[in-house]
Amino acid sequence: MSSPSVTMLALMLALTAQAVARDLPDFGLMVNNDGDLSFESLDPQESAAKLRARVEALPGMGVKTVMYSVGAGSDILYYPTTVASVWGWRTTPQTEGKTWADRIARNKAGMAAGVDPIRVVGQRTKELGLFFVPSYRMNDSHFAVEPLENPLTGEFWMKHHERLKLGASPVRGHPHYANLLDFSHAEVREYRLGVLSEMIERYQDIMDGVEMDFVRVQILFPPGKAAAGAPLITEMVEKARKRLDEVGAKNGRPYALFVRVPPTLRNCRWAGLDVEAWLKQRLVDMLIPSLLMTLAHDMPVDEFVALAQPAGCRVCPALLPRTSFQWPFSQTHEAAAYKGAAKREVTPELVLGAACNYRRMGASGFQLFNFGLPPYEFIRPILASLSHPSSLAAATKVFAITPAYWLDHEDSYEYRKQVPLDLATDKPKPPAGSEPARGWQKGASHAFKPHTITLFVGEDLGGPGAATPSFCALRLGFVGATPETELALTVNGHVLHSGPLGEMLVSVRGTAPSNQRSYPPPATAYAQIPLTDLRVLRLGVNTLELTARRSPSQAPLRLVEAQLGVWRN
Repeated sequence: MSSPSVTMLALMLALTAQAVARDLPDFGLMVNNDGDLSFESLDPQESAAKLRARVEALPGMGVKTVMYSVGAGSDILYYPTTVASVWGWRTTPQTEGKTWADRIARNKAGMAAGVDPIRVVGQRTKELGLFFVPSYRMNDSHFAVEPLENPLTGEFWMKHHERLKLGASPVRGHPHYANLLDFSHAEVREYRLGVLSEMIERYQDIMDGVEMDFVRVQILFPPGKAAAGAPLITEMVEKARKRLDEVGAKNGRPYALFVRVPPTLRNCRWAGLDVEAWLKQRLVDMLIPSLLMTLAHDMPVDEFVALAQPAGCRVCPALLPRTSFQWPFSQTHEAAAYKGAAKREVTPELVLGAACNYRRMGASGFQLFNFGLPPYEFIRPILASLSHPSSLAAATKVFAITPAYWLDHEDSYEYRKQVPLDLATDKPKPPAGSEPARGWQKGASHAFKPHTITLFVGEDLGGPGAATPSFCALRLGFVGATPETELALTVNGHVLHSGPLGEMLVSVRGTAPSNQRSYPPPATAYAQIPLTDLRVLRLGVNTLELTARRSPSQAPLRLVEAQLGVWRN
């Protein structure tokens, strides 16, 4: 999947990687927590005890590294910072509302008592023999919708926003991004570096490195300014690396620099993140490609690996707990499987499918992002499979085409998703002066154009010696499909179906949201096609061609899901 330019740069990196190697451990399965539960009680000691208990639940789960956000966003921090702002630094109408007032009161009480939740988590993590990495969100947007009133707005922004904010959003549909700080300004970069330096100094005794999180969010420059600004971000990464090396030399051990980045090199460049330059200069130790909000199944992790391996850098993609609204894949394809409410929480099988894909692409491990501390109960049974490739290969899993989410189909900070896909008509115009062809009449068949999409499958299901699963089927989620809808479907040139969907189409009886955040719209019906000859599947990229030959429904015909379920009972 890597381009020739990527391959050439990888060869250059192999020849020019710095001689100073950092002897770093295997950080294994990592959990990144947002810190929102830092103070759960008005009693600071009770809050500290609850934090320790959360960490103490980790041994035996397969988790090796705890990454903990130092702030609620970028500007309101959980420790007594002298660079950024602390909870309750100002009063607004929003801070006096019950939800925020209670949270602020808990945080202020904890800080007044001298409880540092980052140190509580980090110290207990180290006592248990795990690795600890404080994490900093470089330009978090949670405050940006109503920044003048929001409790997460910092003092630096309030003092300087008229001069230092972006002023315009580079992403259509996200006007509030205009309120984010503009990294074109040296003052903004030094402010963010000041927090990083403060973190390093404060937690050097218990940390194993720091994480620069550029994914929450990946908006650093005004429209059209990212390419020119990329060297400025590289300079920031270089300064962070230098500070870590200075502290490492003083303490006699190396510290790792983890960097969360957008999901493709193209998206990184769009954001002003010159990952190639970072690797050429040997600045970072781990790249963590990630979508912003949802689980991805087909990030081109291999293009990062091709560059990172020669530079001694590891690639560990992030796995997230959310997807588009849908119903879980079920072996029992009947109406009862599609009752209840659609959910956007991922299933363990979806997570395992994505992880299997990324292992195949060369990933060294994974980061669980916002799966809770300790990880949510539903995900715990599969943590061992995420930690050990052999267990992953034997697990039940669902491979999926990543669906779009809300407005990320802009192809800016995230790549353009293949679904939803409108299976649009391709109606030839009748000859001039002739009567309209019968096919143009209402309710008649029309000529639909074929559409090609790709599904990555990181497991060799049909190759020689492959273990045969107990169940394997392709599931397609549609909006606007009826049993009379005629569909031709091929996988890698092999015909799987041609004709009406008929009884293989099961209508959804459950409820689904209809607001903008449910993009793409949840399926109204699912078609499920068992695969009996697994030799039609390839290890890696599989090509699906869909042609809708007839759609009597008045609603547009849209594909919103494509998943391959592989069960091993």
